[in-house]
Amino acid sequence: MDRRTLATLEVSAIGLGCMGLSTNYGEPLDTTTGVNLILVGHLRRATENGLTEDELTEALIHLAFCAGWPKAMSAVQVAKKVFADN
Repeated sequence: MDRRTLATLEVSAIGLGCMGLSTNYGEPLDTTTGVNLILVGHLRRATENGLTEDELTEALIHLAFCAGWPKAMSAVQVAKKVFADN
């Protein structure tokens, strides 16, 4: 299995998991839409478990340095929508 190193953490390079988002759910999703869909689910669960906007801001700042500012800013837009819906 391919592995990637994020800072000092080594993780698998599986990506979206062992089953793609289009396998059983109709038309394939483009990567950005699929990742945003997954992020919405994770953020909703995190807010249900008490994640605050300040904690998420800190995590997104770290994300920006690891994954790049464009991806982090996309995540910010998704996060704003999730927090607005709550």
